[in-house]
Amino acid sequence: MRQYFRPYSIVANIASTDTSAITLADSAGTPLKCNYISVESSGQGDGFFSVSLSSIQVSAVDDGYVVPAVTLEGFTSGSVGAVAPDLKGVVEFVLSDADRADTLYISQDTVGPTRYLINYGEVQHGNDLRDNLRPKGD
Repeated sequence: MRQYFRPYSIVANIASTDTSAITLADSAGTPLKCNYISVESSGQGDGFFSVSLSSIQVSAVDDGYVVPAVTLEGFTSGSVGAVAPDLKGVVEFVLSDADRADTLYISQDTVGPTRYLINYGEVQHGNDLRDNLRPKGD
């Protein structure tokens, strides 16, 4: 089965340990409900960053969604989202049909400028019968 994907991207610069909310929007600036999100860090140190999504509803967690990375050290479970190393770490979410997110939350465990490369969009399944109607070329 073939899949279609219209990718969007954002470059975010974060310098503090405060949680940053990033809206995933289309080219018109309208929030986009995404089922694919990838976050890559250009960090230089041996720290880590965490990413949580707006669609994951949890209770008893800071900010309603995310545990800041600075408080994760020593935890063995219970963090909603994903964690990766600063040095070229990647967090990738491939969500089910029931889940979509239009905002993500990034936090890092160390103070200092880090650039995050965010790719996102909606992956959809193609129609095999429709593919048969497409021009075949010469």
